[in-house]
Amino acid sequence: MIGCCYKINQSFRSTTYFDTVSHQKWASSFLLGNSFHQTGNTNLWRMLEVESMQLLRLLEVHHVSTYIGLDAIEIQLRKKAFWLMFYGYVHQMHNIRNERLTFLDPVLSCEINFDHLMPAPVDDEYITRTGILQCPESEAAQSLTSGFNIHSEIFLAALRPKGSDIKRHCICSHVKDPALRLASLREKLHHLKDILGSILPIYRSWNKSDITAVPFDPDDIANIQRDTIRANIHATRLWLQVMLLDQIDVVGSQSGESTGLRDLASCDEREYVSRQLLDLLNSLCQPSLELNGLGLVYKVRDVAVSLLSSLHDYSEERTCRVTADLHEFSRLLSVLDVSEQCNLLNLQSWIDTSRDKEITDFNLVET
Repeated sequence: MIGCCYKINQSFRSTTYFDTVSHQKWASSFLLGNSFHQTGNTNLWRMLEVESMQLLRLLEVHHVSTYIGLDAIEIQLRKKAFWLMFYGYVHQMHNIRNERLTFLDPVLSCEINFDHLMPAPVDDEYITRTGILQCPESEAAQSLTSGFNIHSEIFLAALRPKGSDIKRHCICSHVKDPALRLASLREKLHHLKDILGSILPIYRSWNKSDITAVPFDPDDIANIQRDTIRANIHATRLWLQVMLLDQIDVVGSQSGESTGLRDLASCDEREYVSRQLLDLLNSLCQPSLELNGLGLVYKVRDVAVSLLSSLHDYSEERTCRVTADLHEFSRLLSVLDVSEQCNLLNLQSWIDTSRDKEITDFNLVET
């Protein structure tokens, strides 16, 4: 089905297709790319992601001044588009291979006013071309866009904690001063741990619905949508903590910090984060987890892999705990990962035909 949609999309393109740009063109590339990502076609997804990034850069969605003259609906759509691409930017910062291009760069990210790019925290029915209709506070607090904004703030916290000094967290400064980078990473980690207090009550991890099957009632559909966003919010928060712990370990070892106590503390933190994630996954209904697709699978897998360092050179008690957690992660991943092929983002999934001629010839014969 996705392949057919892609072929139809390509058939509409002439040599002048990119002479005009629009949010619609971005959306078609972005949605097709994510669809291929969900089915495990990483290589085509990667190319469509680059196309999506280029279209948004041409639309200048990262500059608030370019929104002047647009209607309220277009402004809301472009702001959401910015954050959807921003998620990929933060993901790329934790990508081991670093083969993917990025939506932003360190200099540009320091100049962006992220607060002004947050979408209006109301559901779509309150937005018209002429403006945003008045929405009761109680409804705005439980709107899907409010959940979207919380998720965006969590990703932003991994780049720059709210209210912090921009220069302190700029990558340019970290290259010259590893100690500053280490302090920045620890501040981000601390902020991610404390961000729970700022999350709206409806999106807190313990405030979930009791739906166990795919719903059909409008109220149940709204609840399952919130549960899906809730799962994403808290899984992302925990995943980012593990990613920051990995970087702290690397920078700490390079700066000559004492490794013994630091490694032990790091293992404790990883165990605690893993236990929180397992509790979260086991407490939410299956539909709300499945709707998050492979994005959730990758996060769960990364958190599980971080436990492997705790299996060696530590007490038997810790090893037993970690082994039990890894078994539980394996069970959950066997249910959540429904992609059509095995894929790992950090493994090379393409072939250089000029360099690997023997492999290419073999594949052609097999085909």
